Amino acid sequence: MIEKNMTSTDEFVRTLYTDLHDRIQHYEKEEAGAEKMKRVDCLLFMAS
Repeated sequence: MIEKNMTSTDEFVRTLYTDLHDRIQHYEKEEAGAEKMKRVDCLLFMAS
């Protein structure tokens, strides 16, 4: 649905959904780059 609205003839709708798509892509990119805490890291954190 987002992709469909990104090609809308209505400029407002197109801008709105293009911005939404860009924000989602940015969020997913940041989420994928986040380093997950490992069990060893947790144990060392709790021990200190």
